Amino acid sequence: LVDAFSEMRKQIHHRQTALEYQALHDSLTGLANRTLLLDRLQQGIQQCARHQSALSLLI
Repeated sequence: LVDAFSEMRKQIHHRQTALEYQALHDSLTGLANRTLLLDRLQQGIQQCARHQSALSLLI
């Protein structure tokens, strides 16, 4: 029974990881999509604000 739950937990984790990837990457090219770009940009801005540093963006 413990093994069954462990296997289900692994499957759930694998599926969740796959769904996250699909949500943040283009299905045709595999490149990061706008959602991931905006998330990383927001993280960069917050980090710069915390450390009082500059941020550059190259597209």
